[in-house]
Amino acid sequence: MSDPTLCSIYRLRVVLNGVSPLVWRRLLVSSKSNLADLHEILQLAFGWSGFYLYEFRIHGRTFGEERSVCLADFQLHPGERLRYRYNFFVFWECDLRLEAILPHRGELAHPRSMGGRHPAPDEDDGGVWGYQQLQDHYKFPPLEAASLLAEATQSALKNDSRAGIDLEELADATGRVQSYLPRPKRRPPRVECRVIWIKPERR
Repeated sequence: MSDPTLCSIYRLRVVLNGVSPLVWRRLLVSSKSNLADLHEILQLAFGWSGFYLYEFRIHGRTFGEERSVCLADFQLHPGERLRYRYNFFVFWECDLRLEAILPHRGELAHPRSMGGRHPAPDEDDGGVWGYQQLQDHYKFPPLEAASLLAEATQSALKNDSRAGIDLEELADATGRVQSYLPRPKRRPPRVECRVIWIKPERR
């Protein structure tokens, strides 16, 4: 078990797997948060109700509703990932990556949302497949994705560096713009036809 006298702040980047546009959140949570607490934090971050069962997959082990196991017990290092699964009927899955371990500061409230993009699908939307079907049915020009690409390009040209650009989000935006653009029509193969005139022989 973790030392209750020690506390750090974990900065987590949470990505909802399999959906486009990319749905993600950046959260600050206490290292003393147990897994049941983390579940409730994720539910708030994605606007879900907490009605369905869930599980965490950490270091090759599966955990359910654990109030006796804290994040600090796993001794996670920056860059490590854990998996969160919710609603086993439609199977939403989130990838949590520990971006940084910060010192605890009393004036910094936690848990706390530090950013994110795009609303999460409804927990009863039919899972990734059902949600993408809805997205394809109500397909609009990806103006936000195009704007993100323009901002990233402008930043790279101005600073002569990719620093500060979220490459995962940039790749998702690029894919959305490309999928919206009409595919070039393939030209039919060119067939050359030559007429050969054969002079008849005289008898």
